[in-house]
Amino acid sequence: MHIEDGEEPPEVCIAPPLSPALTRYVEAFHYLSSDRPVGMDVGAIPTSAILAFAREIDGVAGRRELLLYLRMVRAIDDEFLRARRASAEKEREKR
Repeated sequence: MHIEDGEEPPEVCIAPPLSPALTRYVEAFHYLSSDRPVGMDVGAIPTSAILAFAREIDGVAGRRELLLYLRMVRAIDDEFLRARRASAEKEREKR
């Protein structure tokens, strides 16, 4: 089933709606993805980049709010890296 064929994608392919309270962290994750170091593998988004974005772009000021912001973006990034590594491992096993 493909959208190009005029059929709807399976329900599992449709992301559930995101809470507006969480949108800012997902947007920050997407924006900051280009700040991650790249070498033999993709690295984590630097803490300094997350905190700078939170302060300068998203207007976060308080210490507790900054720590929450850091934890939320880091959690998203950790899951992204975990999924990326699992996918790379599957590709290596195919060879």
